[in-house]
Amino acid sequence: MWDGSQYNFMFWKKKNTIVVDAYTDRKEIFEAYQPMLARKYIPDWWKNLPQHRETDMPGYAKMPVATLRQCPAINDILKTGIIVPAWCQIHAKIDMGGNKEIHMVPEYTQALQHDERDFGHHKPDMVHLKITSRWAFVEKTGVKFVWIKPDWHHKNPLAYWTVPGIIEYKYQHGVLHNLMIPYNTKLQIDTGTPWLQLIPLSEKPIEVKCHLVSTQELEQIMNANAQISTTGGYLKKIKDIRKQQERLDEND
Repeated sequence: MWDGSQYNFMFWKKKNTIVVDAYTDRKEIFEAYQPMLARKYIPDWWKNLPQHRETDMPGYAKMPVATLRQCPAINDILKTGIIVPAWCQIHAKIDMGGNKEIHMVPEYTQALQHDERDFGHHKPDMVHLKITSRWAFVEKTGVKFVWIKPDWHHKNPLAYWTVPGIIEYKYQHGVLHNLMIPYNTKLQIDTGTPWLQLIPLSEKPIEVKCHLVSTQELEQIMNANAQISTTGGYLKKIKDIRKQQERLDEND
């Protein structure tokens, strides 16, 4: 019998769900490499682990012992947030002096860099790259996300370092991969490799909606960042938005 409770539950869930809208104008990545909930990207090696193994300890033969598969911490991180697969293929060669050869496919992807003076004293013998993308994320509430590399998906998680951070998509919408590669490295990252994980700083449920849009529509979203690309510009914009909101509230 319908008593309205089902409607109330659905309304509550919709109202309290964090929705991330992901926009791209590239059909090839929309069709094959969409960002999705992390629980949809559980690696096969993890799925194939048994829940228990029989111990060979003297006096405890055949006693079942829990495997890594039952670790709650790992299970939680594998199922939490959003996984963003690599939207390009990267071939990088860094020599002992930091000289680099970088080849990326597709060609519209760029590798930008911070000035070495910003990090060289703290991360010596590493090269910085900031990989651009044709994705733009929009989230309306301003919830913050922890930005990390999904290391459990990588056989060699030390091959490169994804710079961790905290980000939001209410005021800015760019999606980049910020990484550092050690000297004396040959690195290949294949398209589709899980290489970013966004973990919301909230217990609310999360939903990802992907949209294929025109280049003009995507540029309109990305242009929200056009005036805040200089050093300190992003933080100034956030401060100005809050000031304006305070002024508006004072007039109510």
